[in-house]
Amino acid sequence: MATILVTGLEQGVFQVTVCRPEARNAFDGPLIEEWCARLAELAARSPRAVVVTGAGDTFCAGYDVREIAPDQDPDQPHPDSRFERVVLAAAELPCPTVAAVNGDAFGGGTDLALSCDLCVAAPTARFAMTPCRLGLVYSAGGAARFVARLGAPLARKLFLTAMPLAAAELERSGALEVAASRDAVLPRALELAGRIASNAPLAVRGTRAAIAAVEAALATALPDETRARLRALRNEALRSDDLREGLAAFHGKRPPKFEGR
Repeated sequence: MATILVTGLEQGVFQVTVCRPEARNAFDGPLIEEWCARLAELAARSPRAVVVTGAGDTFCAGYDVREIAPDQDPDQPHPDSRFERVVLAAAELPCPTVAAVNGDAFGGGTDLALSCDLCVAAPTARFAMTPCRLGLVYSAGGAARFVARLGAPLARKLFLTAMPLAAAELERSGALEVAASRDAVLPRALELAGRIASNAPLAVRGTRAAIAAVEAALATALPDETRARLRALRNEALRSDDLREGLAAFHGKRPPKFEGR
């Protein structure tokens, strides 16, 4: 059975469901490859709107922590760089995307949900960015997306505390809409997708591209020396004892004891 289920609906609307509930819909290497392949196939079908959701009680737990290794060669892709392919594949679709966040979105799952053009969340859904809890530094490009959509204060709260935030708190920033109930999430997301699909496709595509270009300017405005410094900080964290401790604590389901080295 496919772990990425693509369902065609009316008006050129498609639903893409991540079906790995036993792992809270976390993306490992094979799932990333399947996601990118299925979305490339979907793009060729000229969709007018796409709804992204997760199977079971979780929207997405982001990148599978079991695939993160301490002492990784700095020349190899950083864990969040691997997950970046998931976000980019959705962004590169030729139509708007709507996230139907039926449950918790943690780590890259929050990034995926908020990188969609629109987002509808269950009242009980929680959003968390956990790199600091594990001992990792998120990419500058990824951080820029959060600042653009949430504002710097809320982005800081998400990343620096690593604690789950209620959907209602993110709704106040304008980043998402909270549905009346969990059962109402998917119908509302499909309703929004249908409204998008009923508009002029070329106008929708051009408007979406214009808004995305303005947002992307945040990520491309960094000087080369700043990018180099941020890359060095990411690599330092990736080789740290703190990352080993963060991963051990995650797998052992215990609080981490970081020493800053």
